[in-house]
This record gives sequence, structure tokens and C-alpha cells, in this order.
Amino acid sequence: MLRKTKSNHEICCSGKHTNMDFIPLIHEFATLGCTEQLKASVAARIYQDIKLDPNYLSTDKCYDPSLEIVFLRAIASNNTTSIILPLPDNGKVNFKAIAKFQKKYCDSGQKLVLAICDPSSNILYYQLNLNEQT
Repeated sequence: MLRKTKSNHEICCSGKHTNMDFIPLIHEFATLGCTEQLKASVAARIYQDIKLDPNYLSTDKCYDPSLEIVFLRAIASNNTTSIILPLPDNGKVNFKAIAKFQKKYCDSGQKLVLAICDPSSNILYYQLNLNEQT
């Protein structure tokens, strides 16, 4: 089910009844607006991994067209929200884009996690500290 959030800046798809087959997941990210095959593929692989984690109650697939960023919003059993940014390991991390994303979507109650996936589907998760540097 596609829905616009109340901010109208992102498009999300609930993962409640999503088929875990890889190709349909890639197509779901394309339906959200992600036209880059690599971004959609990496996001689909990380989504599969998150859905297997019993600590998460729900996971939404999201895309921000203005920032051209695919992300996942996962709610854990302890009611904390993690915003997960799927990234391929073959490129540079754009920290300026992440900072814009952080300002737009993250508040102090959320975890921002970089999920870096390599071609063999190994995934490294890095939680970023959201505190401002002085």
C-alpha cells in the first residue's frame, strides 16, 4: 500500500504483507520513485535483512524524491524508531546529503543507521550519533 506521509515529502510503502522475493521488492522501490537500479537493489536486500530481525515490529520502505534517497523506517519492540539508509559499498558516502536527510527526518528519539551492502550481500550497520558537534 502506497501512502504519502503527512509531510508530503516522502512516499512510503508498508511492509506488513510484502512478498520477500527479491525482484518484487526491487519493483516496489521503483514504484516509490527510485529509478536507480543499484539503490533499489541494495535497499531491497537490506529490507530483507531487517524483516528477518525479530526485534523489529514493522518496517516501511520510503523514498524522498527531493533528496533522491531511499530509506527504511523500522519500529522496534521497545517502540524506538530506526531510520536506515541503504548504501552500496562501491561509492563514496555523501555526508552532505546525509546531513540534509538528518535535518529533515531525524529527531532525538530516532536512531540513524547507515546500512552498507557489498555485492555478496554482506551488510554492515553503523549507527550515527545525532548530537550536534560544537
